[in-house]
Amino acid sequence: MKKFYIVMEASLFRDGITEILKNELNNFQVCTINPSEVLNQPDLAEVIIVNLDSEIDVTPIISKYQNANKKVIVWANELNEGQLTELFKLNLNGYLYNGIEKEDLINAITSVLKGDVYIDNKLSPILLEDYVRVHTKRQVDRPIGVLTKREWEVLELMVKGYSNERLGQELFISDKTAKNHVSSILSKMKVCDRTNAVLKALKNDWYLVS
Repeated sequence: MKKFYIVMEASLFRDGITEILKNELNNFQVCTINPSEVLNQPDLAEVIIVNLDSEIDVTPIISKYQNANKKVIVWANELNEGQLTELFKLNLNGYLYNGIEKEDLINAITSVLKGDVYIDNKLSPILLEDYVRVHTKRQVDRPIGVLTKREWEVLELMVKGYSNERLGQELFISDKTAKNHVSSILSKMKVCDRTNAVLKALKNDWYLVS
């Protein structure tokens, strides 16, 4: 059976996450392990969640698993912009933040296992701002047949950070219609959330952001 490591110091918090994932991940052996011990394990897990606020440097853990093409999810208890910026450049599989709801945690893990990148909504403004700053875009290269004209308009406003309510105001449509457009965009782009839709648009040079 595939292994799933939760790399955190022992705590009731770690126990709670472990219990949730054991109940949800039937195809994985969910194990808890202290950060100081994980590098000494003879076998690598297929997926790990690494707590960024560990008492030791977790960079070697992340590097080892990335180099082995395993899925790496990081968990932040504090919003450290500099640290998140560096981690974002590594293109990890998931970025979680303390306070995530049970349903969102399950959705995050499910998305990562499907091959998507999951970014907690509380972290996405920092990560998107950094991506826009460092990614050089020379021209728009928008594919034909992926989205409708209206959906491209909606996606453009999503790139600018518009909420569904503001999308509706800008395009003179109802909040419900705006939400339906967003859902359709996520489905057609095969992404799990708005953040990944925006990242995909930026990475593929579908939009120029000033």
